[in-house]
This record gives sequence, structure tokens and C-alpha cells, in this order.
Amino acid sequence: MITGELLLLERQTPDVSGARRVIIDFDNVAATKILDAVEMSRFTAFGFRGAVGVR
Repeated sequence: MITGELLLLERQTPDVSGARRVIIDFDNVAATKILDAVEMSRFTAFGFRGAVGVR
């Protein structure tokens, strides 16, 4: 979920302190790893444009 400049993330399993949710500022997000197979059209719905870079 998002609001303004904040991002709310929820884990499927709790971390070591028992927390499942975290709220962070977008400026603090360095990278996001996506484990599930997601159709590229889903990303264009979020505003991504152009070719996908491959490493």
C-alpha cells in the first residue's frame, strides 16, 4: 500500500521480533526483489515504460 511518500509492506511470515508489517519512505528503497513470475504488462500498469534491462 502507498500513501504520499510512504510504502507499507507486509511479510507472509513474521520476522525475528514477530513483526509482519513495515512502513518505509520511498527514498529509503534501494531495490526490490520479485520472486514470483509476473507478466510484464502488470509493470506497465504501474507506469514502467521502455525495454526491460537484462543483466
